[in-house]
Amino acid sequence: MHSDPSIDPHGSVTLNNPIGIAASLPHLLGFHPVESLVCLWLREGALIVTQRADLDPLLEMTAEEFVAAFMDAAAHVTADAAICVVVTRNDEQVRRLCASLRSLLPIRCPAMLHVRGSQVRELSTHNVKWQWIDSRSRQWAANSFPRSAPALSRTRIESECEPDPVAYAAMGEFRPGSTPAMEQLRAFADAAAGQFEIDSSSNSPRGRRSMASLEDRQLRDVVADSRGRDLVLLIAAQLAPGDRDALLQALLRCTRATPPGQAGHTAAAAGVVAWLCGDGVRANVALERCLLDDPDNVLGAVLDHAVRTGVPPEKLRVMLADIPVLDIVPS
Repeated sequence: MHSDPSIDPHGSVTLNNPIGIAASLPHLLGFHPVESLVCLWLREGALIVTQRADLDPLLEMTAEEFVAAFMDAAAHVTADAAICVVVTRNDEQVRRLCASLRSLLPIRCPAMLHVRGSQVRELSTHNVKWQWIDSRSRQWAANSFPRSAPALSRTRIESECEPDPVAYAAMGEFRPGSTPAMEQLRAFADAAAGQFEIDSSSNSPRGRRSMASLEDRQLRDVVADSRGRDLVLLIAAQLAPGDRDALLQALLRCTRATPPGQAGHTAAAAGVVAWLCGDGVRANVALERCLLDDPDNVLGAVLDHAVRTGVPPEKLRVMLADIPVLDIVPS
């Protein structure tokens, strides 16, 4: 799942033609999809969630089973329409998937598209002529989503959470639960709660002034402790969107610089913050590292459920924002 953080609800980004939709997919997902089923879930004409799944399971199950599982994963998405896009070079797969989508999709489908390389065609009409996704359309998409810089593949994003000995050596010795860093993080959490207010027009955090973040090494050491992890999540819930994106990047750096087998809490924090940012791809990648290092991580299991069932990021943010700092680290 991926809740798009790039679209300004008061802006003029429009996904109303096959070429525009196809050109926008990398920005909506965070990477260039291949062999994928993508669904753009809409409510009252606005995009609320982008969902994607690899087509590999089709080798082991029927198209009906695949689409049913895909729909189950979006059971909590409150949409009234969906645009479906099949990205594949296998025309037979497209035919079977589209038949199952038409049968099982519970809401209106204004468009069903097939993307193959740099071409796209509309499947919900009798006109199946291929159209080129030209450079002008790609530039339009890049300008429409200025905060998005798509990776070439999901594999490239996976490396953002993999343990990196070079990053570990550069960041220094790993000291989980550092007391001085915990005290500084507690002060930072108190300041975040006091220095940000809710914008009544968008119901989202709005910063009154910028705040300096912890150094990466301090953040890495303190978030390895469950109390530090939870404080970081409270901070993330209070931050303005741009500052939250910066915190996500810092947590990804910390995850890479944490030795194998010890990044359960760090990766879980990165996953939650990624979900708060609307970045389902990085949330999934961080979750994979979390459960690889710590299979019994409770927060990892909760995040797994949230991502798989499409719990809206804003609901998670409001829940975290309501938790007092004193409930985690008493003064």
